[in-house]
Formats: sequence, C-alpha cells, structure tokens
Amino acid sequence: MLSSLRTSRILPLIAATGLLAAGATTQLATAQDMSDLEQSAIAHVESMTDAYRANDVDGYLGHYAKDLTWWGGGGRGSWDAYHSSWTDYVANNGGVASAEISDAVAQVSPSGDAAVVSYLLTADYRSSDGSVSRSNLQMSTSMMMRDGGWKIVHLHFQSRPDEE
Repeated sequence: MLSSLRTSRILPLIAATGLLAAGATTQLATAQDMSDLEQSAIAHVESMTDAYRANDVDGYLGHYAKDLTWWGGGGRGSWDAYHSSWTDYVANNGGVASAEISDAVAQVSPSGDAAVVSYLLTADYRSSDGSVSRSNLQMSTSMMMRDGGWKIVHLHFQSRPDEE
C-alpha cells in the first residue's frame, strides 16, 4: 500500500517535470524562430532597398502589398498613388543615385505573421536638372506574412537631421 501511495504521488511529479521540460524546449525553438523571422524581415527591407537603389520600380513596389498605406510629407497615400508617383519620378528625374540602410531593428509578433522594421535610410536622389541631393530619413515598415513571404502593408518616413 505504501508503495502504491508513493507511486501515485511520484507519477504526477514526473509528468509535470516532463511538461515543463517540453515547454522549455518549445520556448527555445520559438526564440530561434523569432530570430530567424527578425532576420528575414530585415532581409526583406534590404532586398527592397536594393531594388530601390537600382530604380527597379516593379521590383521595388513588389515588396509592398497592394493594400499598402503610407505616410509621408504629403500625407497618406495608397499603393496605386505610390506606384504612379514613383514611376513618374524615375522616368522624369532619373531616380535614386544611391541608397543605404543602417540601424535596422525588427520586431516580430508572437504568432510570427507580422513585423515592424525601423531603420535609417540615407539616399541620394537625382533631379531633372542633373543635380543630386541627399536625404536622411527615419523609416518604419509594417509587414504581414502573405503567400509565404513578407509584404509591407504600411510605410512611414520622415526626415532626420543630418549627422554632425
């Protein structure tokens, strides 16, 4: 009887210990998954910047969802408005001369289907008269996982002071 009493008390402890160990393993795997997702979100922004720098309008805008909204100096815009204005700018002004990102930070939702990447963008833009001007921007992209990959659903940018 004493043996069965001990067994009845020990088995729940063993089961609880096993569940805790399984939970710890799951948390470690989740932390690794989050790190991978953070890296993939940053890689999406890097790929978008590569297309931006190359003045590849379709490649650049292919990183965005068609239901995109964005905030810029002129207010809120849509994917269609952005596509139209960016196509016009590249065709008539020459587009981007250079673009580099730095200080990228990704935050991924617990479910792994949404992310925000904030970063600094330094870009040189051509104008129709052939001159080039530099912009230093603070950028935030909100992304959702769609069709197996990230798509930017919202973009916000603002000027930042030049570094002294």
